[in-house]
Amino acid sequence: MKVGFIGLGNMGSPMARNLLVEGFECHVYNRTCSRSQILQDEGALVCHSVVELTRKSDLVLLCLSDLEACKEILLGKDGVFSAIGAGQLVVDHSTVDRELSLLCHLMASEKGAGFLDAPISGGPDGARTARLSMMAGGSQEDFKRCLPVFKAMAGTVIRMGGPGAGTATKMANQLLVSIHNLAACEAILLCERMGVDLGKAAEILADSWGASRILLRNLPLIQERKFGPSQAPLRHLSKDLGFVVNEASKLGMDLPLSFLIQDLVRGVVEQDKGDWDISSMFQIYSE
Repeated sequence: MKVGFIGLGNMGSPMARNLLVEGFECHVYNRTCSRSQILQDEGALVCHSVVELTRKSDLVLLCLSDLEACKEILLGKDGVFSAIGAGQLVVDHSTVDRELSLLCHLMASEKGAGFLDAPISGGPDGARTARLSMMAGGSQEDFKRCLPVFKAMAGTVIRMGGPGAGTATKMANQLLVSIHNLAACEAILLCERMGVDLGKAAEILADSWGASRILLRNLPLIQERKFGPSQAPLRHLSKDLGFVVNEASKLGMDLPLSFLIQDLVRGVVEQDKGDWDISSMFQIYSE
């Protein structure tokens, strides 16, 4: 299977690299050409436009940083769906809203192609070690066709259901990440102000009901005060919480924590700290 990969950022580059390691023919495209060059040196075939990549690939994968970029690359005049043909497959690994995912399923169907919304979790470390979790929405047939490719990039791959189910699951994941992040920052600040040794706190909390991956991730960063620019920036949480809040509003749901955390995170992003690590909420609380 000829695989095309669009978006060679912190997540996309290691994901594409893992495809090369597993022997897949991999065509790549990125708006910043230097990122493509690095992978070309490792065996990737560089394309100079989205249309070129789409026409050369049986399966087109995307991993982009924001909703507008996804809309442009997928739906634009020279986007993926302008060049896709019958029998081809498109998979979006980006974190987007359900509206875009459902629209892409519809457009793929009209072209006789397949589409999966298959967002990922695990961060750059998970992407590098091929231990991502991948939650897919779409037909069982399309999922089975893509599964060998998915398994080259992820440790846990599950079809969550029909169109939009992957995106819906990722929204739930991001809501949990946001809540756990703020809870961890508050708990660590409380420990510190009460004079608790943070190293010992990390050890005991890791084996207690209050444990979470975010807590254990944030603790060493907070101890070392590493609050600067990061591959897990606050602006991503702000974006994703926007999707959660909008979807909740459409469903007539009251999610008080979602609205509260969105306001808190958005306030920090608006202070020109959007690129700061998610653990930097600790410093905001501390101040």
